[in-house]
Amino acid sequence: PEHAAEFLGTVFLLRGAMSLLLFGVLFVSLELTHRPPEVRTLYWLFAVGSLFNTTKDALGALLHARGTVDGLSVSNVVGKFLWGGGVLASLYFGRWLPGIALSFLVSKAVECLWVWTLVQRHFALTLGSATWAAAKVVIVSSLPYYLNTVSHSVYNKLDTWLVSVLITDAEAGWYAAASQLAGIAMLVDRSAGVARFD
Repeated sequence: PEHAAEFLGTVFLLRGAMSLLLFGVLFVSLELTHRPPEVRTLYWLFAVGSLFNTTKDALGALLHARGTVDGLSVSNVVGKFLWGGGVLASLYFGRWLPGIALSFLVSKAVECLWVWTLVQRHFALTLGSATWAAAKVVIVSSLPYYLNTVSHSVYNKLDTWLVSVLITDAEAGWYAAASQLAGIAMLVDRSAGVARFD
């Protein structure tokens, strides 16, 4: 716990730099593929929501390390209700697609702020503790996990992005839905295999 401020400050520093890079890549790719304004809005809302989500996960890791996850589970439930309520409201009021992305962003922002207050209660952090020495330790220690996560994320989404660029958005939507269903089927199959093993 005494090194939590160094860890979190370093994570925020690195994540901020990577987010700027990724947002730049997103901007360039949207320009090169000539996406319409409503699609660009969706991309940006989900991108900022994902930034809140990964920040919440980093804060949650500190709570897990401390063994104080009761408030974390409450924030997850509240976030799911906010997201679900926003999706239902968006569908009710004219199927406004950006409203669905906005509900994701708002729910993740609320969860992030909630978890931040929990972390402050248990750690009393100040974020000015990021040092290059701490950054080096964090980078070297987490690099294999980071590269694994990035490679899986890119591999899992690259095909859908290519389909959306090469053919119509409707076909890309059907392809993405089929991909998600295949992932669920694989998860169920894996869970059944674990149950049989037990």
